[in-house]
Amino acid sequence: MFFGKRWKKIESELNWLKDEMVGIKAAVKDIPLLKSGLEKQGMALEDILESIQDIGQSDGKDNDEKNEHEKSREELLALISSYEDKFWDLKRMAQEIPEWNEQTGIMERMLERDRQICGIDIIGQTDVKVDYGLHEVIEVKESDDYDKDQTVAAVFRCGIIYKGKVIRKAQIVAYKYRKGF
Repeated sequence: MFFGKRWKKIESELNWLKDEMVGIKAAVKDIPLLKSGLEKQGMALEDILESIQDIGQSDGKDNDEKNEHEKSREELLALISSYEDKFWDLKRMAQEIPEWNEQTGIMERMLERDRQICGIDIIGQTDVKVDYGLHEVIEVKESDDYDKDQTVAAVFRCGIIYKGKVIRKAQIVAYKYRKGF
């Protein structure tokens, strides 16, 4: 009787593992599709960034034209912000699957080059001191390590700097020192 229950438990766990393997295989099949989609988004992002540069370089002799350009610039920055959010989420999910993690690393390097050309920086580092001009603390995590006090523990949403101006602060978790925690 003991072996019968044990056997059923093992059989149940094997079935669960088989189901998990099916899910992982399906996820791996989606990698080329995700890569293609991200490449297309990257190309669209390049077009958007070129448009932003063109807008910034235009003379804008007429105030209405300047206002129109400023509105377009703000809309394009909002779109870039949205793309960055989606890519940030993808990178966090990809950390659990080695193939995805490697692919998102490659895409990140490609995007970084384009960001630099367009004057865009991402605020997303951990283990740096909290800078309230760059970070919005949305959660506090206590730590008994004094050196971690007021440093970034995790980033929920990356921040964006455009040509030296903070467009959006990073939403973060910050450490707070608590003796004997």
